[in-house]
Amino acid sequence: MAHRKTNWYDEDDLDDGYSDDDYDDDYWGEEEDYYQEADGNAQEIVTGSRVMEHHPQQQVKQRGQPVTNSHPSRKIEPHRKDAEPPTGHMKSMGLSDGRFSLDSGLKSLCDAAAAADGGLDGREVLNLVVLGHVDAGKSTLMGRMLYETGVVGDREIAKAQKDAKAIGKGSFAWAWMLDERSEERNRGVTVDVAMARFETPHKQVTLLDAPGHRDFVPNMISGASQADAALVVIDGSDGGFESGMSAANAANPSGGGQTREHVQLAQSLGIDQVAVVVTKLDTCDDPKNRFEDIKMQMSDFMKRNGFHDVQKVQWTIAVGLTGDNLVKPPTSTCLSWYTGRTLLETIDAFVSAPRIVDAPIRLSVTEAYAKGSKNVVVSGKVHQGAMKSGTKVTLTPPGESGTVKSISSNNKAVTLARAGDTVDVTITVSDPALIHAGSVVCSPSHPVKLAKKFKAQIIVLDVVIPLLHGQNVTLHAHVARETGVISRILTLVDEHTGEVKKERPRCLLKGQAAVVEITPSLPMPLETFNDCKSLARIALRDGGRTLAVGKVLEIE
Repeated sequence: MAHRKTNWYDEDDLDDGYSDDDYDDDYWGEEEDYYQEADGNAQEIVTGSRVMEHHPQQQVKQRGQPVTNSHPSRKIEPHRKDAEPPTGHMKSMGLSDGRFSLDSGLKSLCDAAAAADGGLDGREVLNLVVLGHVDAGKSTLMGRMLYETGVVGDREIAKAQKDAKAIGKGSFAWAWMLDERSEERNRGVTVDVAMARFETPHKQVTLLDAPGHRDFVPNMISGASQADAALVVIDGSDGGFESGMSAANAANPSGGGQTREHVQLAQSLGIDQVAVVVTKLDTCDDPKNRFEDIKMQMSDFMKRNGFHDVQKVQWTIAVGLTGDNLVKPPTSTCLSWYTGRTLLETIDAFVSAPRIVDAPIRLSVTEAYAKGSKNVVVSGKVHQGAMKSGTKVTLTPPGESGTVKSISSNNKAVTLARAGDTVDVTITVSDPALIHAGSVVCSPSHPVKLAKKFKAQIIVLDVVIPLLHGQNVTLHAHVARETGVISRILTLVDEHTGEVKKERPRCLLKGQAAVVEITPSLPMPLETFNDCKSLARIALRDGGRTLAVGKVLEIE
Protein backbone atom coordinates (compact mmCIF):
# COMPACT_ATOMS: atom_id res chain seq x y z
CA MET A 1 0.00 0.00 0.00
CA ALA A 2 1.54 3.25 -1.10
CA HIS A 3 1.80 5.84 1.63
CA ARG A 4 1.23 9.47 1.12
CA LYS A 5 2.56 12.39 3.08
CA THR A 6 -0.05 13.95 5.26
CA ASN A 7 -1.81 16.98 3.84
CA TRP A 8 -1.29 19.77 6.34
CA TYR A 9 -4.48 21.03 7.88
CA ASP A 10 -5.46 24.60 8.68
CA GLU A 11 -7.17 25.24 11.99
CA ASP A 12 -10.31 26.31 10.14
CA ASP A 13 -10.45 22.96 8.34
CA LEU A 14 -10.49 21.16 11.69
CA ASP A 15 -13.12 23.30 13.38
CA ASP A 16 -15.60 21.00 15.11
CA GLY A 17 -18.33 23.59 15.23
CA TYR A 18 -18.05 24.10 18.97
CA SER A 19 -17.26 27.35 20.72
CA ASP A 20 -15.33 27.57 23.97
CA ASP A 21 -18.63 28.27 25.71
CA ASP A 22 -19.82 24.78 24.75
CA TYR A 23 -17.26 23.13 27.03
CA ASP A 24 -17.67 22.81 30.78
CA ASP A 25 -15.11 24.94 32.60
CA ASP A 26 -15.16 22.67 35.63
CA TYR A 27 -13.66 19.86 33.57
CA TRP A 28 -10.22 21.28 34.04
CA GLY A 29 -10.36 21.21 37.87
CA GLU A 30 -7.15 21.76 39.79
CA GLU A 31 -4.93 20.81 36.82
CA GLU A 32 -6.01 23.70 34.63
CA ASP A 33 -2.52 25.09 34.05
CA TYR A 34 -1.10 21.70 33.04
CA TYR A 35 -3.76 21.04 30.45
CA GLN A 36 -3.68 24.55 29.09
CA GLU A 37 -0.02 23.88 28.43
CA ALA A 38 -1.04 20.60 26.80
CA ASP A 39 -3.52 22.59 24.69
CA GLY A 40 -0.61 24.55 23.31
CA ASN A 41 1.33 21.40 22.51
CA ALA A 42 -1.65 19.91 20.73
CA GLN A 43 -2.15 23.14 18.81
CA GLU A 44 1.32 22.59 17.43
CA ILE A 45 0.05 19.28 16.07
CA VAL A 46 -2.97 20.93 14.45
CA THR A 47 -0.93 23.52 12.61
CA GLY A 48 1.22 20.85 11.07
CA SER A 49 4.60 21.28 12.71
CA ARG A 50 4.83 17.56 13.56
CA VAL A 51 5.54 15.02 10.87
CA MET A 52 3.38 11.90 10.65
CA GLU A 53 5.05 8.53 11.14
CA HIS A 54 5.57 6.51 7.99
CA HIS A 55 6.82 2.98 7.67
CA PRO A 56 7.41 0.70 4.69
CA GLN A 57 4.38 -1.45 4.04
CA GLN A 58 4.58 -4.83 5.68
CA GLN A 59 5.51 -7.77 3.48
CA VAL A 60 4.67 -11.17 4.95
CA LYS A 61 7.50 -13.68 4.56
CA GLN A 62 6.44 -17.28 4.13
CA ARG A 63 8.37 -20.49 4.33
CA GLY A 64 7.36 -22.89 1.59
CA GLN A 65 8.49 -26.17 3.18
CA PRO A 66 5.95 -28.93 3.81
CA VAL A 67 5.01 -29.17 7.46
CA THR A 68 5.67 -32.36 9.39
CA ASN A 69 6.10 -33.23 13.02
CA SER A 70 9.04 -35.49 13.66
CA HIS A 71 8.84 -35.11 17.42
CA PRO A 72 5.37 -36.23 18.61
CA SER A 73 4.54 -34.80 21.99
CA ARG A 74 3.00 -36.81 24.79
CA LYS A 75 -0.77 -36.93 24.67
CA ILE A 76 -2.47 -33.67 25.57
CA GLU A 77 -6.09 -32.87 26.17
CA PRO A 78 -6.53 -29.38 24.71
CA HIS A 79 -9.48 -27.10 25.23
CA ARG A 80 -11.64 -27.86 22.21
CA LYS A 81 -14.91 -26.72 20.70
CA ASP A 82 -16.30 -29.71 18.81
CA ALA A 83 -19.28 -28.03 17.21
CA GLU A 84 -19.18 -25.58 14.33
CA PRO A 85 -20.57 -22.13 15.19
CA PRO A 86 -24.23 -21.47 14.47
CA THR A 87 -24.89 -19.94 11.09
CA GLY A 88 -28.36 -18.55 11.59
CA HIS A 89 -27.55 -15.24 13.26
CA MET A 90 -26.56 -13.12 10.30
CA LYS A 91 -26.43 -9.77 12.03
CA SER A 92 -23.49 -10.83 14.19
CA MET A 93 -21.75 -12.35 11.19
CA GLY A 94 -21.40 -9.43 8.85
CA LEU A 95 -24.93 -8.71 7.71
CA SER A 96 -27.11 -6.05 9.19
CA ASP A 97 -29.98 -6.94 6.85
CA GLY A 98 -29.66 -10.72 7.33
CA ARG A 99 -30.23 -11.52 3.64
CA PHE A 100 -26.96 -13.17 2.75
CA SER A 101 -26.65 -16.90 2.12
CA LEU A 102 -23.96 -19.05 0.53
CA ASP A 103 -24.56 -20.50 -2.90
CA SER A 104 -25.29 -24.22 -2.92
CA GLY A 105 -21.83 -25.20 -4.23
CA LEU A 106 -19.97 -23.33 -1.51
CA LYS A 107 -22.36 -24.53 1.16
CA SER A 108 -21.77 -28.17 0.20
CA LEU A 109 -17.99 -27.71 0.33
CA CYS A 110 -18.18 -25.95 3.71
CA ASP A 111 -20.47 -28.63 5.15
CA ALA A 112 -18.08 -31.35 3.99
CA ALA A 113 -15.09 -29.52 5.47
CA ALA A 114 -16.92 -29.02 8.78
CA ALA A 115 -17.82 -32.72 8.89
CA ALA A 116 -14.13 -33.55 8.39
CA ASP A 117 -13.26 -31.58 11.54
CA GLY A 118 -12.29 -28.42 9.75
CA GLY A 119 -8.56 -27.91 9.46
CA LEU A 120 -6.21 -29.16 6.81
CA ASP A 121 -5.12 -32.80 7.30
CA GLY A 122 -7.86 -33.23 9.93
CA ARG A 123 -6.31 -30.70 12.33
CA GLU A 124 -7.91 -27.49 13.51
CA VAL A 125 -6.42 -24.30 12.10
CA LEU A 126 -4.76 -21.86 14.51
CA ASN A 127 -3.31 -18.49 13.51
CA LEU A 128 -0.68 -17.65 16.12
CA VAL A 129 1.26 -14.39 16.46
CA VAL A 130 4.47 -14.08 18.50
CA LEU A 131 4.81 -10.79 20.39
CA GLY A 132 7.24 -9.21 22.81
CA HIS A 133 10.00 -6.68 23.36
CA VAL A 134 12.98 -6.44 21.03
CA ASP A 135 15.72 -8.97 21.87
CA ALA A 136 13.39 -11.12 23.97
CA GLY A 137 14.40 -14.07 21.79
CA LYS A 138 11.16 -14.49 19.80
CA SER A 139 12.69 -15.47 16.46
CA THR A 140 15.31 -17.68 18.11
CA LEU A 141 12.61 -19.47 20.07
CA MET A 142 10.35 -20.06 17.09
CA GLY A 143 13.22 -20.91 14.76
CA ARG A 144 14.16 -23.66 17.20
CA MET A 145 10.50 -24.74 17.32
CA LEU A 146 10.49 -25.17 13.52
CA TYR A 147 13.49 -27.48 13.91
CA GLU A 148 11.98 -29.43 16.79
CA THR A 149 8.76 -30.01 14.83
CA GLY A 150 10.62 -31.10 11.70
CA VAL A 151 9.87 -28.11 9.48
CA VAL A 152 13.57 -27.34 9.01
CA GLY A 153 16.36 -29.88 8.98
CA ASP A 154 19.95 -30.27 10.08
CA ARG A 155 21.34 -29.06 6.75
CA GLU A 156 19.52 -25.73 6.97
CA ILE A 157 20.60 -25.25 10.56
CA ALA A 158 24.25 -26.06 9.77
CA LYS A 159 24.30 -23.56 6.91
CA ALA A 160 22.69 -20.84 9.07
CA GLN A 161 25.18 -21.46 11.87
CA LYS A 162 28.10 -21.20 9.44
CA ASP A 163 26.79 -18.01 7.81
CA ALA A 164 25.89 -16.37 11.12
CA LYS A 165 29.32 -17.14 12.58
CA ALA A 166 30.98 -15.63 9.49
CA ILE A 167 29.50 -12.19 10.25
CA GLY A 168 30.02 -12.42 14.01
CA LYS A 169 26.42 -13.32 14.89
CA GLY A 170 26.74 -17.00 15.71
CA SER A 171 23.98 -16.90 18.35
CA PHE A 172 21.46 -15.67 15.75
CA ALA A 173 21.44 -18.87 13.67
CA TRP A 174 18.11 -20.14 15.00
CA ALA A 175 16.48 -16.75 14.41
CA TRP A 176 17.61 -16.91 10.78
CA MET A 177 15.06 -19.67 10.17
CA LEU A 178 12.53 -16.83 10.19
CA ASP A 179 14.62 -13.69 9.66
CA GLU A 180 15.61 -14.33 6.05
CA ARG A 181 16.20 -10.81 4.72
CA SER A 182 19.75 -9.48 4.65
CA GLU A 183 18.64 -6.32 6.48
CA GLU A 184 17.25 -8.38 9.35
CA ARG A 185 20.30 -10.62 9.55
CA ASN A 186 22.76 -7.73 9.50
CA ARG A 187 20.85 -5.69 12.08
CA GLY A 188 19.85 -8.66 14.23
CA VAL A 189 16.20 -7.53 14.48
CA THR A 190 12.99 -8.68 12.84
CA VAL A 191 11.54 -6.07 10.50
CA ASP A 192 8.62 -7.75 8.73
CA VAL A 193 6.15 -10.37 9.88
CA ALA A 194 7.59 -13.80 9.04
CA MET A 195 5.15 -16.62 8.31
CA ALA A 196 5.74 -20.34 8.78
CA ARG A 197 3.66 -23.42 9.51
CA PHE A 198 4.07 -26.33 11.87
CA GLU A 199 1.89 -28.93 13.54
CA THR A 200 0.91 -29.87 17.07
CA PRO A 201 -1.06 -33.05 17.85
CA HIS A 202 -4.40 -31.26 17.26
CA LYS A 203 -3.56 -28.05 15.41
CA GLN A 204 -2.11 -26.88 12.15
CA VAL A 205 -0.45 -23.65 13.21
CA THR A 206 0.16 -20.66 10.98
CA LEU A 207 2.96 -18.85 12.79
CA LEU A 208 3.28 -15.06 12.50
CA ASP A 209 6.58 -13.86 13.97
CA ALA A 210 6.07 -10.13 14.61
CA PRO A 211 8.89 -7.58 15.01
CA GLY A 212 9.64 -6.40 18.53
CA HIS A 213 11.44 -3.14 17.71
CA ARG A 214 9.28 -0.06 18.30
CA ASP A 215 10.05 1.27 14.81
CA PHE A 216 8.12 -1.65 13.33
CA VAL A 217 5.00 -1.68 15.50
CA PRO A 218 2.84 -0.97 12.41
CA ASN A 219 4.02 -4.30 10.97
CA MET A 220 3.28 -5.98 14.29
CA ILE A 221 -0.29 -4.63 14.13
CA SER A 222 -0.76 -6.08 10.65
CA GLY A 223 0.43 -9.48 11.87
CA ALA A 224 -1.61 -9.48 15.07
CA SER A 225 -4.77 -8.54 13.17
CA GLN A 226 -4.55 -11.94 11.43
CA ALA A 227 -4.16 -13.98 14.65
CA ASP A 228 -6.49 -16.05 16.84
CA ALA A 229 -4.03 -16.31 19.74
CA ALA A 230 -0.69 -14.91 20.82
CA LEU A 231 2.54 -15.93 22.48
CA VAL A 232 3.92 -13.05 24.55
CA VAL A 233 7.63 -13.77 24.91
CA ILE A 234 9.24 -12.29 28.03
CA ASP A 235 12.98 -11.90 28.50
CA GLY A 236 13.52 -13.39 31.96
CA SER A 237 17.17 -12.36 32.25
CA ASP A 238 18.14 -9.65 34.74
CA GLY A 239 16.63 -6.35 33.56
CA GLY A 240 15.04 -7.88 30.45
CA PHE A 241 11.49 -8.02 31.76
CA GLU A 242 11.74 -4.55 33.26
CA SER A 243 12.94 -3.06 29.96
CA GLY A 244 9.99 -4.52 28.07
CA MET A 245 7.49 -3.22 30.63
CA SER A 246 8.81 0.33 31.00
CA ALA A 247 6.22 3.05 30.36
CA ALA A 248 6.49 6.30 28.45
CA ASN A 249 7.03 9.37 30.62
CA ALA A 250 7.44 13.12 30.34
CA ALA A 251 11.18 12.81 29.75
CA ASN A 252 10.66 10.17 27.05
CA PRO A 253 7.08 10.53 25.73
CA SER A 254 7.67 8.28 22.71
CA GLY A 255 9.47 5.61 24.77
CA GLY A 256 8.20 2.59 26.62
CA GLY A 257 8.72 -1.14 26.31
CA GLN A 258 7.13 -3.17 23.55
CA THR A 259 5.93 -5.95 25.85
CA ARG A 260 3.60 -3.38 27.35
CA GLU A 261 2.43 -1.96 24.02
CA HIS A 262 2.08 -5.35 22.34
CA VAL A 263 -0.20 -6.69 25.08
CA GLN A 264 -2.41 -3.60 24.87
CA LEU A 265 -2.59 -3.82 21.08
CA ALA A 266 -3.26 -7.56 21.08
CA GLN A 267 -6.29 -7.15 23.31
CA SER A 268 -7.64 -4.30 21.19
CA LEU A 269 -7.18 -6.35 18.01
CA GLY A 270 -9.46 -9.08 19.36
CA ILE A 271 -6.91 -11.58 20.67
CA ASP A 272 -8.34 -13.04 23.88
CA GLN A 273 -6.08 -16.11 24.24
CA VAL A 274 -2.49 -15.55 25.30
CA ALA A 275 0.39 -17.68 26.49
CA VAL A 276 3.14 -15.84 28.34
CA VAL A 277 6.47 -17.55 27.59
CA VAL A 278 9.35 -16.58 29.89
CA THR A 279 12.73 -17.20 28.23
CA LYS A 280 16.39 -16.95 29.27
CA LEU A 281 15.68 -18.11 32.83
CA ASP A 282 18.78 -20.28 32.56
CA THR A 283 20.81 -17.06 32.95
CA CYS A 284 19.27 -16.19 36.34
CA ASP A 285 20.60 -17.04 39.79
CA ASP A 286 17.14 -18.05 41.01
CA PRO A 287 15.02 -19.00 37.95
CA LYS A 288 11.98 -20.22 39.91
CA ASN A 289 11.54 -17.04 41.95
CA ARG A 290 12.24 -14.92 38.87
CA PHE A 291 9.46 -16.73 36.98
CA GLU A 292 6.98 -16.34 39.84
CA ASP A 293 7.82 -12.63 40.20
CA ILE A 294 7.31 -12.01 36.47
CA LYS A 295 4.07 -14.00 36.53
CA MET A 296 2.71 -11.94 39.42
CA GLN A 297 3.51 -8.60 37.79
CA MET A 298 2.34 -9.63 34.32
CA SER A 299 -0.90 -11.13 35.64
CA ASP A 300 -1.84 -7.82 37.22
CA PHE A 301 -0.92 -5.86 34.10
CA MET A 302 -2.88 -8.15 31.79
CA LYS A 303 -6.01 -8.04 33.96
CA ARG A 304 -5.85 -4.25 33.90
CA ASN A 305 -5.64 -4.36 30.11
CA GLY A 306 -8.60 -6.57 29.32
CA PHE A 307 -7.36 -10.14 29.88
CA HIS A 308 -9.75 -10.88 32.74
CA ASP A 309 -10.38 -14.56 32.04
CA VAL A 310 -7.50 -16.39 33.72
CA GLN A 311 -8.49 -19.57 31.88
CA LYS A 312 -7.42 -17.92 28.62
CA VAL A 313 -3.96 -16.93 29.85
CA GLN A 314 -1.34 -19.68 30.02
CA TRP A 315 2.16 -19.53 31.53
CA THR A 316 5.20 -21.51 30.47
CA ILE A 317 8.98 -21.31 30.15
CA ALA A 318 11.33 -22.07 27.26
CA VAL A 319 14.95 -21.64 26.22
CA GLY A 320 15.42 -21.20 22.48
CA LEU A 321 19.17 -21.84 22.29
CA THR A 322 19.06 -25.16 24.15
CA GLY A 323 15.53 -26.25 23.22
CA ASP A 324 14.53 -26.68 26.87
CA ASN A 325 10.76 -27.14 27.30
CA LEU A 326 9.87 -26.64 23.65
CA VAL A 327 8.56 -30.13 22.83
CA LYS A 328 9.98 -32.06 25.82
CA PRO A 329 10.25 -31.17 29.52
CA PRO A 330 13.39 -29.20 30.44
CA THR A 331 16.58 -31.17 31.02
CA SER A 332 18.71 -28.33 32.40
CA THR A 333 19.27 -28.70 36.15
CA CYS A 334 18.41 -25.06 36.81
CA LEU A 335 14.93 -25.58 35.30
CA SER A 336 14.12 -28.92 36.96
CA TRP A 337 11.59 -27.18 39.24
CA TYR A 338 9.23 -26.57 36.31
CA THR A 339 6.47 -29.19 35.92
CA GLY A 340 3.99 -27.41 33.64
CA ARG A 341 3.23 -27.73 29.94
CA THR A 342 5.85 -27.62 27.23
CA LEU A 343 5.56 -24.83 24.67
CA LEU A 344 4.17 -27.26 22.09
CA GLU A 345 1.52 -28.45 24.55
CA THR A 346 0.70 -24.85 25.43
CA ILE A 347 0.09 -23.99 21.78
CA ASP A 348 -1.97 -27.14 21.31
CA ALA A 349 -4.23 -26.10 24.19
CA PHE A 350 -5.39 -22.90 22.42
CA VAL A 351 -8.96 -22.95 21.13
CA SER A 352 -9.30 -22.43 17.39
CA ALA A 353 -11.57 -19.55 16.43
CA PRO A 354 -15.13 -20.40 15.29
CA ARG A 355 -15.53 -20.31 11.53
CA ILE A 356 -18.12 -17.76 10.40
CA VAL A 357 -18.75 -19.05 6.88
CA ASP A 358 -22.39 -18.09 6.19
CA ALA A 359 -21.49 -14.43 5.76
CA PRO A 360 -20.12 -12.17 3.00
CA ILE A 361 -16.48 -12.94 2.18
CA ARG A 362 -13.89 -10.75 3.89
CA LEU A 363 -10.17 -11.35 3.30
CA SER A 364 -7.72 -8.61 4.29
CA VAL A 365 -4.79 -8.52 1.86
CA THR A 366 -1.34 -8.67 3.46
CA GLU A 367 0.55 -8.98 0.17
CA ALA A 368 -0.34 -8.68 -3.51
CA TYR A 369 1.59 -9.17 -6.74
CA ALA A 370 0.72 -9.34 -10.41
CA LYS A 371 0.86 -12.69 -12.19
CA GLY A 372 0.64 -11.93 -15.88
CA SER A 373 -1.36 -9.07 -17.27
CA LYS A 374 -4.76 -10.07 -15.90
CA ASN A 375 -4.15 -11.98 -12.68
CA VAL A 376 -3.24 -10.86 -9.18
CA VAL A 377 -2.16 -13.13 -6.33
CA VAL A 378 -3.31 -11.91 -2.91
CA SER A 379 -2.31 -13.36 0.44
CA GLY A 380 -4.15 -12.99 3.70
CA LYS A 381 -6.53 -14.41 6.27
CA VAL A 382 -10.18 -15.08 5.52
CA HIS A 383 -12.02 -13.37 8.38
CA GLN A 384 -15.48 -14.56 7.39
CA GLY A 385 -17.25 -16.21 4.48
CA ALA A 386 -15.91 -18.73 1.98
CA MET A 387 -14.81 -18.90 -1.64
CA LYS A 388 -13.73 -21.39 -4.26
CA SER A 389 -12.53 -21.34 -7.85
CA GLY A 390 -15.06 -19.37 -9.90
CA THR A 391 -16.33 -17.25 -7.00
CA LYS A 392 -17.02 -13.64 -8.01
CA VAL A 393 -15.36 -11.08 -5.74
CA THR A 394 -14.68 -7.38 -5.41
CA LEU A 395 -11.34 -5.97 -4.23
CA THR A 396 -11.79 -2.73 -2.28
CA PRO A 397 -10.10 -0.38 -2.68
CA PRO A 398 -10.09 0.21 -5.61
CA GLY A 399 -13.46 -1.51 -6.21
CA GLU A 400 -12.05 -3.85 -8.85
CA SER A 401 -14.26 -6.81 -9.83
CA GLY A 402 -12.69 -10.21 -10.30
CA THR A 403 -13.09 -13.98 -10.36
CA VAL A 404 -11.22 -16.45 -8.19
CA LYS A 405 -9.00 -18.56 -10.46
CA SER A 406 -7.23 -20.76 -7.89
CA ILE A 407 -6.51 -21.05 -4.16
CA SER A 408 -3.45 -22.44 -2.39
CA SER A 409 -2.42 -22.96 1.20
CA ASN A 410 1.17 -23.70 2.19
CA ASN A 411 2.02 -24.01 -1.51
CA LYS A 412 -0.61 -26.70 -2.01
CA ALA A 413 -3.69 -26.24 -4.19
CA VAL A 414 -6.95 -26.38 -2.24
CA THR A 415 -10.55 -26.31 -3.41
CA LEU A 416 -11.94 -24.09 -0.65
CA ALA A 417 -10.96 -21.11 1.48
CA ARG A 418 -13.17 -20.34 4.44
CA ALA A 419 -13.11 -18.26 7.59
CA GLY A 420 -9.94 -18.90 9.58
CA ASP A 421 -7.78 -19.99 6.64
CA THR A 422 -4.64 -18.11 5.62
CA VAL A 423 -4.34 -18.56 1.87
CA ASP A 424 -2.94 -17.31 -1.42
CA VAL A 425 -5.68 -16.56 -3.93
CA THR A 426 -5.17 -15.95 -7.64
CA ILE A 427 -7.86 -13.60 -8.95
CA THR A 428 -8.51 -12.56 -12.53
CA VAL A 429 -8.94 -8.76 -12.70
CA SER A 430 -8.67 -6.06 -15.34
CA ASP A 431 -5.75 -4.21 -13.71
CA PRO A 432 -3.62 -6.12 -11.15
CA ALA A 433 -1.53 -3.00 -10.43
CA LEU A 434 -4.46 -1.43 -8.57
CA ILE A 435 -4.51 -4.10 -5.85
CA HIS A 436 -2.29 -3.61 -2.78
CA ALA A 437 -1.79 -4.64 0.82
CA GLY A 438 -4.65 -3.19 2.87
CA SER A 439 -7.28 -3.97 0.23
CA VAL A 440 -10.12 -6.28 1.18
CA VAL A 441 -11.48 -9.15 -0.93
CA CYS A 442 -15.24 -9.04 -0.44
CA SER A 443 -18.58 -10.18 -1.84
CA PRO A 444 -19.83 -8.08 -4.79
CA SER A 445 -23.38 -8.08 -3.39
CA HIS A 446 -22.18 -7.03 0.07
CA PRO A 447 -18.93 -5.07 -0.41
CA VAL A 448 -16.86 -3.72 2.45
CA LYS A 449 -17.56 -0.09 3.32
CA LEU A 450 -15.11 2.66 2.34
CA ALA A 451 -15.10 5.04 5.29
CA LYS A 452 -14.60 8.73 4.58
CA LYS A 453 -15.48 9.50 8.19
CA PHE A 454 -16.48 7.26 11.08
CA LYS A 455 -17.35 7.22 14.76
CA ALA A 456 -15.35 4.98 17.07
CA GLN A 457 -15.28 4.14 20.74
CA ILE A 458 -11.67 4.33 21.91
CA ILE A 459 -9.70 3.97 25.11
CA VAL A 460 -6.65 6.17 25.63
CA LEU A 461 -3.42 4.37 26.49
CA ASP A 462 -0.18 5.64 28.06
CA VAL A 463 -0.22 9.19 26.71
CA VAL A 464 1.74 11.98 28.34
CA ILE A 465 -0.04 14.81 26.52
CA PRO A 466 -3.88 14.69 26.42
CA LEU A 467 -5.61 14.06 23.09
CA LEU A 468 -7.54 16.96 21.55
CA HIS A 469 -9.87 17.30 18.61
CA GLY A 470 -7.86 18.15 15.52
CA GLN A 471 -4.96 15.88 16.42
CA ASN A 472 -3.22 14.13 13.54
CA VAL A 473 -2.89 10.36 13.85
CA THR A 474 -2.01 7.32 11.79
CA LEU A 475 -4.98 4.95 11.61
CA HIS A 476 -4.41 1.20 11.66
CA ALA A 477 -7.21 -1.26 10.92
CA HIS A 478 -6.54 -4.91 9.98
CA VAL A 479 -3.77 -4.46 7.37
CA ALA A 480 -4.89 -1.03 6.15
CA ARG A 481 -3.02 2.06 7.24
CA GLU A 482 -3.85 5.71 6.57
CA THR A 483 -3.16 9.14 8.00
CA GLY A 484 -6.10 11.02 9.48
CA VAL A 485 -7.35 13.35 12.15
CA ILE A 486 -9.51 13.14 15.28
CA SER A 487 -12.08 15.56 13.91
CA ARG A 488 -14.37 15.60 16.97
CA ILE A 489 -14.45 14.33 20.54
CA LEU A 490 -18.11 13.56 21.13
CA THR A 491 -18.54 11.98 24.57
CA LEU A 492 -16.76 10.39 27.49
CA VAL A 493 -18.22 6.92 28.08
CA ASP A 494 -17.95 4.00 30.44
CA GLU A 495 -15.55 1.60 28.71
CA HIS A 496 -17.58 -1.47 29.72
CA THR A 497 -21.19 -0.35 29.23
CA GLY A 498 -20.81 2.51 26.74
CA GLU A 499 -22.94 4.73 28.99
CA VAL A 500 -22.33 8.43 28.34
CA LYS A 501 -20.56 10.10 31.25
CA LYS A 502 -19.93 13.56 29.74
CA GLU A 503 -20.82 15.38 26.53
CA ARG A 504 -18.19 17.17 24.45
CA PRO A 505 -15.11 16.84 26.65
CA ARG A 506 -12.31 19.20 25.77
CA CYS A 507 -9.55 16.58 25.86
CA LEU A 508 -8.92 12.91 26.61
CA LEU A 509 -6.58 11.69 29.34
CA LYS A 510 -4.81 8.40 29.93
CA GLY A 511 -7.26 5.60 30.69
CA GLN A 512 -10.38 7.45 29.56
CA ALA A 513 -12.88 5.92 27.12
CA ALA A 514 -14.63 8.12 24.59
CA VAL A 515 -16.61 8.22 21.37
CA VAL A 516 -14.78 10.23 18.74
CA GLU A 517 -15.20 11.10 15.09
CA ILE A 518 -12.22 10.26 12.88
CA THR A 519 -11.59 11.48 9.34
CA PRO A 520 -9.02 9.54 7.27
CA SER A 521 -7.03 11.38 4.62
CA LEU A 522 -8.34 8.85 2.10
CA PRO A 523 -11.29 6.45 2.48
CA MET A 524 -10.43 3.24 4.37
CA PRO A 525 -12.02 -0.22 4.04
CA LEU A 526 -13.77 -0.71 7.38
CA GLU A 527 -16.81 -2.37 8.93
CA THR A 528 -18.77 -1.59 12.07
CA PHE A 529 -18.14 -3.78 15.09
CA ASN A 530 -21.61 -5.31 14.76
CA ASP A 531 -21.00 -6.36 11.16
CA CYS A 532 -17.41 -7.70 11.15
CA LYS A 533 -15.30 -7.38 14.27
CA SER A 534 -12.01 -8.15 12.52
CA LEU A 535 -12.37 -5.14 10.21
CA ALA A 536 -13.70 -2.82 12.92
CA ARG A 537 -10.81 -2.80 15.37
CA ILE A 538 -8.55 0.24 15.13
CA ALA A 539 -5.39 1.69 16.64
CA LEU A 540 -4.39 5.36 16.60
CA ARG A 541 -0.65 6.09 16.58
CA ASP A 542 1.58 9.13 16.34
CA GLY A 543 5.26 9.82 16.87
CA GLY A 544 6.17 6.16 17.20
CA ARG A 545 3.72 5.34 19.99
CA THR A 546 0.16 4.05 20.25
CA LEU A 547 -2.21 6.70 21.56
CA ALA A 548 -5.50 4.82 21.66
CA VAL A 549 -7.27 1.67 20.53
CA GLY A 550 -10.92 1.02 19.86
CA LYS A 551 -13.72 -0.17 17.62
CA VAL A 552 -15.77 1.37 14.80
CA LEU A 553 -19.39 2.15 15.72
CA GLU A 554 -20.73 4.03 12.68
CA ILE A 555 -19.45 4.72 9.17
CA GLU A 556 -20.36 7.66 6.97
